Amino acid sequence: MKNRKPSIILVLAVLFTCHYIVGCGEEDIVKDNNETPDAIFLKATPPEGDLDANGSVTLTFNKDPGEVTVSAGTISGSNKTRIITGPFDTGHISLTAKWASDKKSVTLTYNILTPVPENLNPVNSVTFVSHWGIAAGSSDGYVRLWDIGNGKLISKWGNPLDNVKSIDYKSISIWDPAGAGHFGPAHVNTPVIAHGAYPYQSVEIWDIRTFKRIKKLPHLGSIRCVLFSPDSTSLACADAFGDVRLWNLKHMFGAWIGAEIIGSFTPLKLPGVISISYSSDGALFAGGSSDGTVLVWDVNADEVIKRLEHPSSVNSVSFGSDSALLAGGSRDGTVLVWDVDTGKVIKRLEHPSSVNSISFDPDSVLLASGSSDGIIRLWDIDTGENTKNLIGHTGSVRSIAFSYQNKILVLASGGSDGIVRLWDIDTGTLKSEFF
Repeated sequence: MKNRKPSIILVLAVLFTCHYIVGCGEEDIVKDNNETPDAIFLKATPPEGDLDANGSVTLTFNKDPGEVTVSAGTISGSNKTRIITGPFDTGHISLTAKWASDKKSVTLTYNILTPVPENLNPVNSVTFVSHWGIAAGSSDGYVRLWDIGNGKLISKWGNPLDNVKSIDYKSISIWDPAGAGHFGPAHVNTPVIAHGAYPYQSVEIWDIRTFKRIKKLPHLGSIRCVLFSPDSTSLACADAFGDVRLWNLKHMFGAWIGAEIIGSFTPLKLPGVISISYSSDGALFAGGSSDGTVLVWDVNADEVIKRLEHPSSVNSVSFGSDSALLAGGSRDGTVLVWDVDTGKVIKRLEHPSSVNSISFDPDSVLLASGSSDGIIRLWDIDTGENTKNLIGHTGSVRSIAFSYQNKILVLASGGSDGIVRLWDIDTGTLKSEFF
């Protein structure tokens, strides 16, 4: 028995020591559990994507994050939410929010959209300017030119007393006595935009390098339509009295003096010419009028070769790329597609509201139509099927135009909401807005 006492003492010592160590551990664990965990970020509203320059982003946490700092905008809110409010710089930005003494952070990427001004003026006509620009004529009397790449307004010109109804772009040959850097007088390819307006009875041609008017062409009535010929040698203009004139640009801007007017279709007296179109080879010219008549002229022979009828006012006409087809969009909501040789209707495309502008794509695979319901419809020419709708305008679509930009087929549109929109035809998505 004497030998067991030291063993008992040793066991008690070990137990005491173990209890002491375990006790210390438990105290440490309690202490750790009393520390407050950092707030966890849950979501952002709206999520990454487009955001108005004067918009806001709401951050939601699992608990109050305390003080939050942001890389742009101003911060407000309480409890589990924080609101980041603009204005933000336009373009792509990375918006970073930090909390927990900057130990925690989240970064969101947004495309900041330019704020849309109020009371924009309706756009009546749009046209592409080569591969780099887009221009529009508006009811406030101005023509505006934007850079497609960066979306910036390059220039605007016009008369606030006008209502620009139609514009067109072309690079034309102009005689320069000074030589423009050459070793003597020479013809210089000059990018120009022609526009016609209401109520003034003239067409103006502007050099878009210098933004100066280089020609003013008189007419009998208010101008409804202007259109350069495909070979850039003539300019067609139509007024409210039914006078359609073809102006000879070679004589007008050449080194010699000659008759400026190639021909005038005044004797035919199309009542209220609303729309005009050239065939791709420039041999044919079509005009649509308010009485539903569509006339097709042989430009070289200066004679009408076809008289086509539509049930209602023809707001827009467009030749296909091979000149075999001609389409007419009407106020009654129908688009008729004619075979030019036979004059027979081969397609009838129905719309719920007035069709204001139509255009074949450069390959004549698609026909686009812009309507008063604000929708742009794409049609398969072979089947007559409505394959896609482009939705974004908040008012009537008044003008559309196709172009290839970096091998991508795009469409420009303008209307009563005052915004020019650029669409990717393949995806059917909006690429850019100009105003």
